[in-house]
Amino acid sequence: FLVGDGAREWAKSKGMIPPGMIEEIGA
Repeated sequence: FLVGDGAREWAKSKGMIPPGMIEEIGA
């Protein structure tokens, strides 16, 4: 599961990425 920095930051801001997944994708 890979996303661009923009998509990752957007998802984080929306609270859509679980903590484990944030670490997994290097956010």
